[in-house]
Amino acid sequence: MRNRLFGLLFVFLGLISCDKEKLIEENSLPAAARDFIDLHFGTQEIVQITRERENLTGIEYEVILNDGSEMKFDKSGACYSIDAGHNGIPDSVILPAILDYLTEHYSAERVVEWEKDKKIIKIELSNGLDLRFTQDGDFLKIDS
Repeated sequence: MRNRLFGLLFVFLGLISCDKEKLIEENSLPAAARDFIDLHFGTQEIVQITRERENLTGIEYEVILNDGSEMKFDKSGACYSIDAGHNGIPDSVILPAILDYLTEHYSAERVVEWEKDKKIIKIELSNGLDLRFTQDGDFLKIDS
C-alpha cells in the first residue's frame, strides 16, 4: 500500500510539473518586455518568443534574437535573465555601479550572461568568471 501511494504521488507530481510552452507573436509579449528589447537590443530582430506556464512560478517568456541572445521575462515583462553568448550584453543593461567595478577590475572582459533575482545580480564574464553583486551594484564575491 505504501509503495502504491508513493507511486501515485510520483505520477501526480510529474503531471503538475509539466511545462506548457506556446509560441507567441511579438504583440502578445508584455509591453515592458518589448520596451526593454527595443531599448537595449534595438538593432536585433526577434526570432522566437515562447510563453511558458509553470505551476510554481507562473508565466514566463523566453525571447531569442537573431544574434543568438536569449532573454527571459516574468509575467509582467521584467527581464531577469540574459544569455548573450560571445556577443556580450549591452552596457545599457548593466547598472552603472557594476560597470564601474568591471571597468576598474576586468576592463578586457565582456559581460556574456546576466541574471537578476530578488537580492542578487549575477554576472558571467567572457573569461568564465562569475561575479555576484547586490541590487544596488555593490560587489559581493567571485562565485566559483
